[in-house]
Amino acid sequence: MNRSISIIKKHLRTTGYKNIQYIPSRRTEFIGSEFYVLCSFLFKNNISIFNSTIFYPFYLHTLKFFNPKLYTLYRAVFRCDTLSRNVLLSVFNKEEIDIFMQDNLLSCVSSCYRFKFRLVPIEDLLIVSSPPENIKLPGYVHVGYDSFSLWKLIKKEFKAEKIQDVLEIGCGAGFLSLWISRFAKSITATDISRNAIDLANLNVKINRIDNITTLTSDVYSNVNGKYDIIISNPPFEFLPSNDKKLLHSYGGQLGIEITMKILSGLEKHLKEQGTTYILANSYIEKSGCNTLIHEIEKLFKGTGFDITMREFTYQLRPDLLGFYKKHDISHSISYLIQIKRTGNFNLKVIPLHGFSRLKENLRLKMLPLSAKT
Repeated sequence: MNRSISIIKKHLRTTGYKNIQYIPSRRTEFIGSEFYVLCSFLFKNNISIFNSTIFYPFYLHTLKFFNPKLYTLYRAVFRCDTLSRNVLLSVFNKEEIDIFMQDNLLSCVSSCYRFKFRLVPIEDLLIVSSPPENIKLPGYVHVGYDSFSLWKLIKKEFKAEKIQDVLEIGCGAGFLSLWISRFAKSITATDISRNAIDLANLNVKINRIDNITTLTSDVYSNVNGKYDIIISNPPFEFLPSNDKKLLHSYGGQLGIEITMKILSGLEKHLKEQGTTYILANSYIEKSGCNTLIHEIEKLFKGTGFDITMREFTYQLRPDLLGFYKKHDISHSISYLIQIKRTGNFNLKVIPLHGFSRLKENLRLKMLPLSAKT
């Protein structure tokens, strides 16, 4: 494994693989963040690897024309495409490919090759995660748009100050813990998935981080003590019960069961003056009830927690319209939540406004149409 990682990192460095973080990663039918994506591509002033665009082929063809070797690496270890041996040989030599095969990082079927992992560059970090085609399989571990959105919130809060200790619940591949490690004396990164912990350990090693301890834990089951900062991007999707095995997405009853389990433990595990950052979905009932806000008010009212919930996207899965209808759910709202232990209860909800709100409402109306087609 060490040989393979060294070889791959050498090629990533020489081809400027970090630059793919300025390229959108998928195509969409809906106009969204086109200006943001274009500016990211031209000026490298924002990360857009988690964004989608209706002009995705344009970005791919431009990359292929100006940097064909980077284009091949992008296909090989970010998209995890199936490639011919000749295509792989345009980047790696025969001996290197043989080493990948020996380390079981590369599969071969009918003279076609596919890497068994995805490499995601974010700033100066390199994150190994599961290949995108495994998203419906148990043990899938990813870094995606939700992790990135929570990171942007956290990033605004930390500059140069040092934190004593941090707990991340549901660390997945470990991206958030890796990033915040530069500001903390020690970090405990936990996940219920053994595969997630294995990948997090690999990412700690690859990125040469020495202040992260990983731990297999179902939320707080193996966690002791209190922390200055608790962060979590937990599974928050409301899914049929036969999807319970999808630990990366199944959020339990109404998609908020795991979120509420995390919030319920703050009294015991968050220090005085400590802060929690969490990303979660709230499933909105057709009656208008906001399920997450309703449960948060019940849990925290009368306590010493100050809570800010920022809307950042509206969600509706066309493939689950029948399931939503059965449970009287109209759609969901994703929130970036910041909770401070200040001694006084306060709950502030910041809705989307302006163009962002218009765009999200329009998407909610259009998504059911994609299910019909």
